[in-house]
Parts: sequence; structure tokens; C-alpha cells
Amino acid sequence: MWNPRDIRDAATREKVLAYMRAAERGLRRAQAARDKAGVPAFAAILQRLKLSSLDQVDNLQTLQLIVVALGGATDGRGCFWIISVPSLLI
Repeated sequence: MWNPRDIRDAATREKVLAYMRAAERGLRRAQAARDKAGVPAFAAILQRLKLSSLDQVDNLQTLQLIVVALGGATDGRGCFWIISVPSLLI
């Protein structure tokens, strides 16, 4: 589904929009954490997750793992993401 108008149920449309916005914020956080930690650290984390780029991340949980592993676990206001996934050992 590529067109929001294809989602007829308003509640579902709102959920999809919320996930898309969360993904956008997560990608910005991952990119900022990569810039801060450096490309070698970023590449090592992706390698441990069997990914070659952020383009391969297909869920918010993995995106959160990457950001937390890079040390960028705050949302810019000092609030930590709450995650329910095992720690990534690097």
C-alpha cells in the first residue's frame, strides 16, 4: 500500500502515520549517532546485525537497537527510548 487514501479506516491510517513518523525520527537518530560514534563503530554494529546499511532495517526495534548501541539512546530532550529487546554486545 503506497497511497494513504487506500487505507479506509481512520484509526489504521493514524497508526500507520505514527509508525512512519517514528521511523523517520529513528532514522535521524541513527544517522546522528553514526556521525557521533564514527563510521567504523556504525559498520561493526550493522555487521553484527547482518546488515550492510540502514536501508535494510525493516522495523523500529532494530532501529532502536542500532541507536542505543551507538550510544544515542536519548531523544534530544534527555528522554531514553524504552526498548524491550536484548542488549547488543559490541
